[in-house]
Amino acid sequence: FGAAGLTCSTCEMSSSGGVGMDIDLDKVPRREADMEPYELMMSESQERMMAVIEPDKLDDFMDVCKKWQVPATIVGKVKDHNKVRIFSEGQIVADARADTFTEESPIYNPKAKKPAYLEKITSKEVKIAEPADYNKEILELISSENICSRRWVYQQYDSMVQTNSALAPGADASVIRLKDTDKALAISIDSQGRYCYLDPYEGGKIAVAEAARNVVMAGAKPLAVTDGLNFGNPEKEEIFWQFSKCIDGIAEACSHFDLPVVSGNVSFYNETSVRNSQSQAIYPTPIIGIVGLLENIKDLTTIDFKSDGDFIYLVGETFDELGGSEYLRLKDGVYGKAPRLDLNKEAALHEFINKAIKKGLLRSAHDLSDGGLAVALAESSIAGNKGAKIEIKDSLLTNLFSESQSRALVSIRSQDRDAFEKRAKNIKIKQIGVVARQKLVINDKIDLDVSKIKNAYDTSLRQRVTGSKKREF
Repeated sequence: FGAAGLTCSTCEMSSSGGVGMDIDLDKVPRREADMEPYELMMSESQERMMAVIEPDKLDDFMDVCKKWQVPATIVGKVKDHNKVRIFSEGQIVADARADTFTEESPIYNPKAKKPAYLEKITSKEVKIAEPADYNKEILELISSENICSRRWVYQQYDSMVQTNSALAPGADASVIRLKDTDKALAISIDSQGRYCYLDPYEGGKIAVAEAARNVVMAGAKPLAVTDGLNFGNPEKEEIFWQFSKCIDGIAEACSHFDLPVVSGNVSFYNETSVRNSQSQAIYPTPIIGIVGLLENIKDLTTIDFKSDGDFIYLVGETFDELGGSEYLRLKDGVYGKAPRLDLNKEAALHEFINKAIKKGLLRSAHDLSDGGLAVALAESSIAGNKGAKIEIKDSLLTNLFSESQSRALVSIRSQDRDAFEKRAKNIKIKQIGVVARQKLVINDKIDLDVSKIKNAYDTSLRQRVTGSKKREF
């Protein structure tokens, strides 16, 4: 149940099925006595769901609900009159065609206008000087509030409830085993407010692609999407333009990956006052959640480097795309052009990774997103307490910090090189190094103990929130 509670569920399900429903409000469980029919129909109490069950399967359904201690009550029946009829104390209190509230509901088309700020910030050239100390840059980046570990928060909760967690928090996706089967579910949530601020259409696409990519890296096939759309005041033309473009981008990506959007939420009016009495909106921030299926939990793949001597590959292409990047934000703010997303290349990456995992070729797999290759290398090193020796040609700054899309960092056994490279027919791959000891070494510019990177990554959030210690690198 979401907006409009029982009203929404009854009307949408009836309309979608081309049928009607008779609902008896006297049977609806309630927390308070003397609730009016209107209140019962419009209440948005949480943790509720409507299910339609065939009569011969009702007992089995109720047994499942009882097993999981979920209260379940029969409140009505499906009918063939195409209406939603609501009864209370034996009287009809509402009687209307279901599609009146779905197919025939009014559609509003508010005015939309491209924000004035866009031309200025997206046309600004991105110029970043070559760092004097790359070691310091890596530590600062891995400690940023958008990248640092959330372990300080999630360790305060039990992540092993019912002992179904197959993959502990901190990876690309959470993985929950389905008991008594070989299957598991992979779940990921992603968002990219900076990209949507610079290009809401492209940012909407990228949010879907990144969440899907996380699920793929765990070895799963993405199945469905839920979203949480967070914006400023939609009565403002520029805000509604952001909202509309983000929706268009999300829709295109979901259609391309054949992902139904099964639920969602919209939060508007997220603004705050500033000195001149004008309000300032948050970045347009669509949050995308994706669930995927691992047909066999033996295919579960993690981000951590495994053994010294394993070959490390960069999968996908890197471009000079520092606009909107986390590295640029830390240095100079949010501007420039957001990365471009080619949906065909993204789909090719998913297919390549999925097949390589099922063939048992990948020892680790990690998507590249915030912080680019630098962060992916650091996180894979931290997760496995294994370092890497990396050689990068061309611009080190661009190759480390660009946030080009449709990329992954993987490691393989040295003996699997030929089999792995032969599978890369529709995608570019490049060996960039090997897993080695407990240091991250990149060219002659970076030489960091994994323990030092891990300390910066793990402690930064607590220090920022509590002010317990000044960070010095």
